[in-house]
Amino acid sequence: SKLIINMSSWVVPRWILLCRICNKLLDKPTETPCCHLCYCNSCLSDYLRSTPSCPECKKQITLSLCSPNLPIQHITENIVIDCPYASSGCTETFIITYLSEHKEDCEFGPGKCKWNIEEGELKCKGLKKFDLPEHEAICPHRRVDCEKNCGDSVVFDQLQRHYEEECSQSEMLCDKCGFELKRCDLDAHLQKICPERIIDCPFSCFRCSKRVKSSCLDEHLQQSITPHTNLIIEKLKTSQEEQETLVEEIVRLQMTLTSYRSFLMEVKQPLDHSPMNDLPLVLPSKLRTNQLNADIRITNDLVISCRTKVYSNPTLFWGDRPVPKKKSLYFFETRIDKGGSGVFGVGFSKSVSISSVMPGWLPDAYGYHADDVTIIIS
Repeated sequence: SKLIINMSSWVVPRWILLCRICNKLLDKPTETPCCHLCYCNSCLSDYLRSTPSCPECKKQITLSLCSPNLPIQHITENIVIDCPYASSGCTETFIITYLSEHKEDCEFGPGKCKWNIEEGELKCKGLKKFDLPEHEAICPHRRVDCEKNCGDSVVFDQLQRHYEEECSQSEMLCDKCGFELKRCDLDAHLQKICPERIIDCPFSCFRCSKRVKSSCLDEHLQQSITPHTNLIIEKLKTSQEEQETLVEEIVRLQMTLTSYRSFLMEVKQPLDHSPMNDLPLVLPSKLRTNQLNADIRITNDLVISCRTKVYSNPTLFWGDRPVPKKKSLYFFETRIDKGGSGVFGVGFSKSVSISSVMPGWLPDAYGYHADDVTIIIS
């Protein structure tokens, strides 16, 4: 077949203007050095990249050996063609180099509705560009504001579903009692108004566990007068007992507070024999014992070591001076090395007992035992 070029009366064979690889009109015609046939530059480049030989005669060649065919390129770039949308009504003809520009502006080309894409699916099909203004105004996929002023924007063909399932201003029936109301009022209706809602008995604070329909509440209250009265009486008794316990605890705390206040007032006064008054120091300052042997050691910094059996024959240490009778605050420090095992106790007694028993076991004595965290008063 032959292609008639609308430039004069020339007749050009069709194969001269078509690429022998893509079978389309040549784009930047490139000629091989062996067969002198033309191919699109991009087609030939791709072909030689995978198969470095002439597509026609199979002779080894490279793209650098091929050259542009300018006469053929001049012919292909100046061919006059009809619009590709001529079948849709376009009557324009133009030089082929303006094809892309014309296709973009041609009113007979395919049009894309602005409401076209919804969730990745093409909704409106077969439209032309000149159809778009009229179509978009009535497109079933256009977005419109809800007519009931709920504030939502909805796809037109989904309005009915919106009214039935989503619109906050749509009228609906309560599933429980059948009352007609707006959807936005449903939650408040179910929580506070609906006669079929399940509610707690008003006496739940008195431990009535009954849950009834709101419409049946009066009947429940009427039938439960005696049980509710018993629950109230039981609650009052419990409250009274708790109140009495709290009163006792308050009295105990008040007595303790009074005792602490009295003690603090007394200890605020310094000892009349303390160094604060420039008098000789008479407080206990050293430890003594009458059981000096190889198992007992007292160093100058008051470190005590002993290995006697505590309960059968405990070692006894006492202060070098008695504690003053006048109540006051003071402290006396020592460090006890009890070795791998053993217990110790500290306390006060009226006199030192040679029998060597744990503090607190003597008459008129007070002791604290570290093994069982116990205070003993005899």
